[in-house]
Amino acid sequence: MFGRSIIFIFLICCIAVIPVWSDPIAESAREISKDAQDALVSVRIVLEVRKSEMTVERLATVIDPSGLMVMSLAGIDPSVLGLFPDGMDIQVKDMTVILPDKTEMPAKIVLRDTDLDLAVLRPVEEVEEPLVHISMEEGAMPEMMDQMVLLSKLGRSANYTPLAVPARVVGIITKPRTWYVLNISPDMSDLGSPVFDTDGMVVGFVLLKVDVAAQSAPLEMMMRSGSFDILPVVLPVKEVADVISRME
Repeated sequence: MFGRSIIFIFLICCIAVIPVWSDPIAESAREISKDAQDALVSVRIVLEVRKSEMTVERLATVIDPSGLMVMSLAGIDPSVLGLFPDGMDIQVKDMTVILPDKTEMPAKIVLRDTDLDLAVLRPVEEVEEPLVHISMEEGAMPEMMDQMVLLSKLGRSANYTPLAVPARVVGIITKPRTWYVLNISPDMSDLGSPVFDTDGMVVGFVLLKVDVAAQSAPLEMMMRSGSFDILPVVLPVKEVADVISRME
């Protein structure tokens, strides 16, 4: 009996000294989501297509306390990327930003860059209070196989629940400019999402790299098929900042 007690105590002591391994990626993703999730907003867009109206919701990221936002141009108007037959006209009739507290405010496009699939938005009226935003003053420059965190949000049906998705850089395109390729396949709902390194520094935003001349299938189909004629990529913060500097 005494011998069994000694063995039992020994086993308890062994268990007590087993180290508890933490998951640094999970901890980083939780911290990033906590700090930056309110910088992600939904944009409700009313489009006129062949004299009919349709409404879509897309993701945008606030990059300035005044409410300046970036998002995918293809998410607003895929026709600018040559994905529709010639002569098909798509007009933006209305844009409304839905903030995390469900406050709504009208917005407008102030800059388009079709080469980068980038649209810059601004509130129509000056915001009453500074908005939560992601700073672009200093961007991370990851290397191959570095761990990343993509921050996104679900749609209205899921109450705009934040998502933090772990990923790795599996490719770096360097010409004619830098894009990062991740080991995940973001879909339309992730376009405009910010991507961070594990230290919480923003790397860039998920946009589309498109070879317009090679397109022969609809946008959604090509993204799901994995065609490299249209590729979700991460455009570095520096590239986005350079485009925005044209507005100044």
